[in-house]
Amino acid sequence: MIHCVCRSINTRLVDEAAAHGARSPACVMKYCGKRFNCGQCIPSIAERLECVVGTSTGTSPASLSRRDEIAGDIPLAAE
Repeated sequence: MIHCVCRSINTRLVDEAAAHGARSPACVMKYCGKRFNCGQCIPSIAERLECVVGTSTGTSPASLSRRDEIAGDIPLAAE
């Protein structure tokens, strides 16, 4: 499944990043050497991480009030 159309991040890459310690969408992007573009992928990546890691990443769609809080230190490309 494609989680990020802008950066071609799929389930395999999210799982690989999680296996290497990624616990947030920002960590997945950093692992892949990418930056968020539109930010629409954040809930999908967070949901996949919750499935793979088995615990809440704190970035469930219900908790997404500000995408920059989720993105962490990795700014969106448009910024």
